Amino acid sequence: MVSIITCTKRPEFLGKIFENFERQQVEGKELILVLHGWSQNGIDVRMEGQHIKIIHMPQETPLGQCFNEAIKHAKYDHIARFDDDDWYGDLYLTEALAVMKEKNAAVVGKQTVYIYFEKEQQLAVLFEGKENRFIHQNNGFLAGSTFLFKREIAEKVKFPPVFIGEDKGFIEKCKSLGLPMYASSRFHYAYIRYEDSHHTSDADNRRLKRHCLPLVKINDLSAYFS
Repeated sequence: MVSIITCTKRPEFLGKIFENFERQQVEGKELILVLHGWSQNGIDVRMEGQHIKIIHMPQETPLGQCFNEAIKHAKYDHIARFDDDDWYGDLYLTEALAVMKEKNAAVVGKQTVYIYFEKEQQLAVLFEGKENRFIHQNNGFLAGSTFLFKREIAEKVKFPPVFIGEDKGFIEKCKSLGLPMYASSRFHYAYIRYEDSHHTSDADNRRLKRHCLPLVKINDLSAYFS
């Protein structure tokens, strides 16, 4: 039913990648995992018997090209792009697939999302009020970490071979082709801003907070959504 594509250069996020994959309550799923610029002995042993494929790509390979390569190995009719460091609830793909069918959309994703600032333990809503609507030329984007699209789309639209902004390039190409795209609800997903340096700067956090509606202070994100 769904092939999940994920690319990571950070071994410390393998556990989160597996948890997000295993949590999905859909029948027929696989994970195409791209190890970007690294390898780990024994990783295939851990995955034995699971629906997981491992692809090794050199560090100098652009991120967009990594995703295109992952799609070549996918066997299902729907492709979902997951980030390696965010949270995906158990009904995330269930909702996305239902929305795609109901709206007859070629691409489904999210504009309004939950966001969690780890350092402040602050949960908020980012870009409030942009849920449950079609995406057109003049009303923005879909978050790259929330893409679900039909496999046939990948025959027409490729991720551009760039390191940053490959999701924007993908969406712009879909817009130029007039493909129907839909922003679903904010539920079942959270964008996590980590305390350590893998997110770029406090300035980026301040910029994001200008578009946020604060909700609650929590120290356990999973407990809030359980």
